[in-house]
Amino acid sequence: MKCVACTIVSANYLHFGWTLAESFLKLHPNDEFHLLLVDRLPEDFTSRDPRVRVLEVEKLGLPAFRSLAFKFDVMELNTGVKPSFLKYLFATGADKVIYFDPDIYIFQSVELIYEALESASIVLTPHILKPTPDPEHVYEKDLLGTGVFNLGFVAVSNSAQGREFLDWWEERCLTLGFSDLRAGLFVDQKWVNLVPCFFDKTRILRHPGCNVAYWNLHERPLSASGDGFLIDGSWPLIFFHFSGYTFDLPDQLSRKLRVPQHVDETLRRVLLFYGERLRDNGAESYQKYAYAYQHFSNGSLIPLLARRLYSVTMDQWGDQDPFYANGDFHAAARKKGILSKQDQSGHYSSNNLPSNDWRIRTIDRILFSLPPIIGGDRYTMLMKYLSFISILRNQRRLLLAGESRSPDRSA
Repeated sequence: MKCVACTIVSANYLHFGWTLAESFLKLHPNDEFHLLLVDRLPEDFTSRDPRVRVLEVEKLGLPAFRSLAFKFDVMELNTGVKPSFLKYLFATGADKVIYFDPDIYIFQSVELIYEALESASIVLTPHILKPTPDPEHVYEKDLLGTGVFNLGFVAVSNSAQGREFLDWWEERCLTLGFSDLRAGLFVDQKWVNLVPCFFDKTRILRHPGCNVAYWNLHERPLSASGDGFLIDGSWPLIFFHFSGYTFDLPDQLSRKLRVPQHVDETLRRVLLFYGERLRDNGAESYQKYAYAYQHFSNGSLIPLLARRLYSVTMDQWGDQDPFYANGDFHAAARKKGILSKQDQSGHYSSNNLPSNDWRIRTIDRILFSLPPIIGGDRYTMLMKYLSFISILRNQRRLLLAGESRSPDRSA
């Protein structure tokens, strides 16, 4: 029985990947660990552990990879190739595969997961196990948008249903694996809400020590016990998911926090330990690497708008490499003013819009002056249209203005 664990990183996250591999192989020295690099190998790359098998994403054999690397941003591509990577590992002879996000650390043996795959084809962990106590139900509302199960972890057996699941998941990830909550999409994760409905050999792992993270610490108090840690005083901590952890702020839980999280002495001890492991595994050097698929061939930035419009106009460019700065797509995007020297689109969301910015206030004044002029009903219709057209993939006509076809309403 060949048991394999794996992760996926870009070059600037390699220190996370090495740290995860270190923690896994320390406890499972006879199992394989594979790392998929969604990037190109840096020129000065050297393996920190010869037991870790590193594969560059361009060697995964994905059809039309350059188009995939262009239409998806770095997070979308890292998550979107996950089922393809698991299929690759099955093709190399793996019987059971566990995927971990690179920002996970294994504290105890994961044998219970391999045991679950004896009878299950798919093993998933929910983000939370209990209703949230806060009156605003922040995490519950977030999970309605981003997904019930956290896909920083998934385990699959090389069974008929496991392979069927990966085929189903891969097709959706490679076509619609966008981070676009307004369109009901969230990379690879949202699709998996449907998995227990479609695949009857799905096991929902409810062990409180698995996939502990900032989103569930409110229900899983952490305490020290001997050489390890316990959850709620009785469950061993199996693996901790340091999602949003920032190496430069080693005693802070996560930059993604929506709900204030108290960092007690035990949690601080865990965070500082993890920061030390990242430092020892090259954090200061790796985090400086630039992403290989971030620029056109002439070195100019590919903004999110260009990626989104490429994704809905791919039929127009034939077999041309979209990264080619002398190609038809680049020329059309430049002509329409779609290209820019910076891309701040990832800095803002509905949760952190700068409401005091004079530009936001100006837009508000214009919009809020409309109901007395056009009436409440037409204003409501305008807001619905704006919510539709604000999904960038619904703006095909921005690039192909002469088209008579309607925007893609499948978004």
